[in-house]
Amino acid sequence: PEQNTAGVASIINQAADNNGGFYIIDLASCYSRDVTDYKRGIKLNRNLDLITVQDEFTPKNTSTVYWIAQSPATDGLVINNNGKTATMIKNGKTFYAYIKSPENATFEKVDRSETLINYLPETYQVFSSIMAGKNSINKWYGKLQIKLTCNGQTRSILRVDFSASSGLSTPDLINLSDWTTSN
Repeated sequence: PEQNTAGVASIINQAADNNGGFYIIDLASCYSRDVTDYKRGIKLNRNLDLITVQDEFTPKNTSTVYWIAQSPATDGLVINNNGKTATMIKNGKTFYAYIKSPENATFEKVDRSETLINYLPETYQVFSSIMAGKNSINKWYGKLQIKLTCNGQTRSILRVDFSASSGLSTPDLINLSDWTTSN
């Protein structure tokens, strides 16, 4: 219900070589009710064994924004004390998520449920009625999420890096328009 069902996501840039690769997608028409622009970049850095997901958007109004990753690894999910690193353990494998931007962002864990659809508490009343009969319980997946208040008409950048390496020093924040496979 929060997306424009007639919206179209389009690839606006992509590259790949021995260093890795990336795609940048324009999602503005998919969220046209709420944003004036929205781009998402997904990048593989082979040199660092790092996957980056970066969102750049400008909300029309001051609003609460959620970044959510559905994961079967929330049973073994641990968020560090400052909220910037999440450690996910599943089937003996460990994976890390690091918040690079914005500075005030922190991770939250939403446990999976075997009996309820996993709506956000603040949207439960609305979505449970709008989506009645359309969603089902997904007892295997919880959520790793970030909840932010973003100022209206102000560009926001949200970046999360994923790696199998602990304590990774992630690359500097670079605007999507300046992405290359080597930066």
